[in-house]
Amino acid sequence: MRSSNRFGAWMWITVVVLFMLATQSPNLLGILFIIAMIWGMLALTQNNGSVRNIEQPDRRWASFREPAPNLAPDFLPPMLFEAEEIEPDHVLEAITTAGNDPDALTVLPIDLGVLVYSGNREPEMHRNQPLPSSAQFVRPFVELELPRAATGRIRFELLDSGGKVVFADEKPRTLQRGTNALVSDTWLRLHAGLTLDGMWQMKVYADGLLLANHVFEWGNAPQRKAPARPQVQEDGEISPELRQIIAENRLQRISLDELLADQQPDTQDDATARRSQRGGS
Repeated sequence: MRSSNRFGAWMWITVVVLFMLATQSPNLLGILFIIAMIWGMLALTQNNGSVRNIEQPDRRWASFREPAPNLAPDFLPPMLFEAEEIEPDHVLEAITTAGNDPDALTVLPIDLGVLVYSGNREPEMHRNQPLPSSAQFVRPFVELELPRAATGRIRFELLDSGGKVVFADEKPRTLQRGTNALVSDTWLRLHAGLTLDGMWQMKVYADGLLLANHVFEWGNAPQRKAPARPQVQEDGEISPELRQIIAENRLQRISLDELLADQQPDTQDDATARRSQRGGS
């Protein structure tokens, strides 16, 4: 900037001197005109360069001069923030009661419960609520999340308040990548020999590995403290991916129609026979 000011001063001095000489010699007027044109072009070039330097700073320092981007939550996927606020539900409790780390399971339960049959009514899905004492048959179900297709044996068990296995159903299953809704092939008939009180358990196995242990009670059972079982970890111990799966599953719980969609329809006689198969252990 200082050099351009000095250049301009010297040019003005030169023009004044030449003008004074030109008044004495007319032949110098042409030279004076040429010098004035050159000086004007040089001055214009330097001014344009200064403007460009101001408007386009050195890119090497641009990252230090520009303000940091706005990283407020509004600019991040909302599901991650919603998932962080989700409290563990009965599925996570069932997984940890079985002694599993939810983040370590390849075959992950994301929904489970018991179907309750009473009279000729449609079955009811019970997840957290107590089972009614008026029920005639019960049937466990589970929804599993898999990262890839697999084949294995899925086993359901129901245990009474004394820890006795009163129902077991096991068969090979072909599971697809993603979610798989499964229900036992047979029913537990609730006869007089069963004690419908206290805390019962529903267990789900995959190739012998206990995936979940769901503890539930009956509607006519007195209020009791549930048996001691591991608690779900505090926030931060469950991965965001798992929390998002649970969040999505809560928004879209499997319906009864979806659960029974893959089941072959039975005649009334077949249904009665199959329900009676597992009246005991």
